[in-house]
Amino acid sequence: MAVGRYLGFAVLVGLLALTLYVYRFEVGDLLAFHRQEITATVYLDNRCELRDSTLIVRDTATGAYAGFSRGFATLDTKERNRLRLELAPRYKDIEFLSVAYPARRSMTLIADCSPHPLIDLF
Repeated sequence: MAVGRYLGFAVLVGLLALTLYVYRFEVGDLLAFHRQEITATVYLDNRCELRDSTLIVRDTATGAYAGFSRGFATLDTKERNRLRLELAPRYKDIEFLSVAYPARRSMTLIADCSPHPLIDLF
Protein backbone atom coordinates (compact mmCIF):
# COMPACT_ATOMS: atom_id res chain seq x y z
CA MET A 1 0.00 0.00 0.00
CA ALA A 2 2.82 2.41 0.86
CA VAL A 3 4.56 1.65 -2.45
CA GLY A 4 1.39 2.71 -4.31
CA ARG A 5 1.34 6.06 -2.50
CA TYR A 6 5.00 6.73 -3.28
CA LEU A 7 4.49 5.76 -6.90
CA GLY A 8 1.44 8.02 -7.18
CA PHE A 9 3.35 10.86 -5.55
CA ALA A 10 6.30 10.34 -7.89
CA VAL A 11 4.02 10.40 -10.95
CA LEU A 12 2.35 13.58 -9.68
CA VAL A 13 5.71 15.28 -9.08
CA GLY A 14 6.90 14.19 -12.53
CA LEU A 15 3.80 15.60 -14.22
CA LEU A 16 4.18 18.87 -12.31
CA ALA A 17 7.84 19.13 -13.33
CA LEU A 18 6.97 18.44 -16.97
CA THR A 19 4.19 21.04 -16.91
CA LEU A 20 6.51 23.65 -15.40
CA TYR A 21 9.14 22.90 -18.05
CA VAL A 22 6.68 23.19 -20.94
CA TYR A 23 5.27 26.47 -19.60
CA ARG A 24 8.57 27.85 -18.24
CA PHE A 25 8.36 31.12 -20.19
CA GLU A 26 4.80 31.79 -19.05
CA VAL A 27 5.72 31.02 -15.44
CA GLY A 28 8.61 33.49 -15.77
CA ASP A 29 6.17 36.10 -17.09
CA LEU A 30 4.01 35.67 -13.99
CA LEU A 31 7.02 36.23 -11.74
CA ALA A 32 8.21 39.35 -13.62
CA PHE A 33 5.92 42.04 -12.22
CA HIS A 34 7.77 45.07 -13.58
CA ARG A 35 9.26 44.81 -17.06
CA GLN A 36 12.00 47.31 -17.76
CA GLU A 37 12.70 48.92 -21.11
CA ILE A 38 15.90 47.37 -22.46
CA THR A 39 18.04 47.37 -25.54
CA ALA A 40 18.38 43.73 -26.51
CA THR A 41 21.57 42.71 -28.30
CA VAL A 42 20.65 39.62 -30.28
CA TYR A 43 23.44 37.47 -31.70
CA LEU A 44 22.69 35.26 -34.69
CA ASP A 45 23.89 31.66 -34.95
CA ASN A 46 23.08 31.20 -38.65
CA ARG A 47 23.01 27.51 -39.62
CA CYS A 48 21.13 28.21 -42.85
CA GLU A 49 22.38 28.82 -46.35
CA LEU A 50 21.08 32.38 -46.06
CA ARG A 51 22.97 35.59 -45.66
CA ASP A 52 22.59 37.21 -42.26
CA SER A 53 21.09 40.27 -43.99
CA THR A 54 18.03 38.22 -45.03
CA LEU A 55 17.01 37.67 -41.40
CA ILE A 56 15.53 40.05 -38.86
CA VAL A 57 14.61 39.78 -35.19
CA ARG A 58 11.03 40.89 -34.42
CA ASP A 59 9.34 41.83 -31.14
CA THR A 60 6.03 39.96 -31.42
CA ALA A 61 4.31 42.30 -28.95
CA THR A 62 5.09 45.57 -30.74
CA GLY A 63 5.96 44.47 -34.27
CA ALA A 64 9.27 46.37 -34.11
CA TYR A 65 12.19 44.68 -35.83
CA ALA A 66 15.91 45.06 -36.48
CA GLY A 67 18.17 43.60 -39.14
CA PHE A 68 21.41 41.76 -38.51
CA SER A 69 24.78 43.27 -39.31
CA ARG A 70 28.07 41.51 -38.55
CA GLY A 71 26.20 38.77 -36.72
CA PHE A 72 24.12 40.81 -34.29
CA ALA A 73 21.13 43.16 -34.07
CA THR A 74 20.00 45.62 -31.41
CA LEU A 75 16.34 46.19 -30.64
CA ASP A 76 14.61 48.41 -28.08
CA THR A 77 12.01 46.33 -26.26
CA LYS A 78 10.76 45.35 -22.81
CA GLU A 79 12.08 42.50 -20.72
CA ARG A 80 10.34 39.20 -21.48
CA ASN A 81 8.60 40.43 -24.66
CA ARG A 82 8.88 37.61 -27.16
CA LEU A 83 11.55 37.93 -29.87
CA ARG A 84 11.72 35.68 -32.93
CA LEU A 85 13.71 35.29 -36.10
CA GLU A 86 11.94 36.07 -39.36
CA LEU A 87 12.86 36.74 -42.94
CA ALA A 88 13.21 40.40 -43.85
CA PRO A 89 9.90 41.97 -45.00
CA ARG A 90 11.06 42.13 -48.62
CA TYR A 91 10.86 38.31 -48.78
CA LYS A 92 7.08 37.93 -48.61
CA ASP A 93 6.79 34.74 -50.69
CA ILE A 94 8.98 32.60 -48.42
CA GLU A 95 8.03 31.34 -44.98
CA PHE A 96 10.55 30.92 -42.16
CA LEU A 97 9.23 29.52 -38.87
CA SER A 98 11.04 30.03 -35.59
CA VAL A 99 10.27 29.89 -31.90
CA ALA A 100 9.81 33.14 -29.95
CA TYR A 101 11.91 33.58 -26.79
CA PRO A 102 11.67 36.10 -23.93
CA ALA A 103 13.82 39.16 -24.54
CA ARG A 104 16.99 39.64 -22.52
CA ARG A 105 19.74 42.25 -22.72
CA SER A 106 22.01 39.74 -24.47
CA MET A 107 20.79 36.62 -26.21
CA THR A 108 21.57 34.30 -29.12
CA LEU A 109 18.95 33.07 -31.59
CA ILE A 110 19.65 30.11 -33.87
CA ALA A 111 18.51 30.00 -37.50
CA ASP A 112 18.34 26.31 -38.37
CA CYS A 113 17.12 25.38 -41.85
CA SER A 114 17.95 21.69 -41.69
CA PRO A 115 15.02 19.36 -42.46
CA HIS A 116 13.35 17.87 -39.43
CA PRO A 117 12.15 14.23 -39.77
CA LEU A 118 8.98 14.91 -37.74
CA ILE A 119 7.78 17.49 -40.25
CA ASP A 120 8.11 14.93 -43.06
CA LEU A 121 5.50 12.75 -41.35
CA PHE A 122 2.77 15.28 -42.06
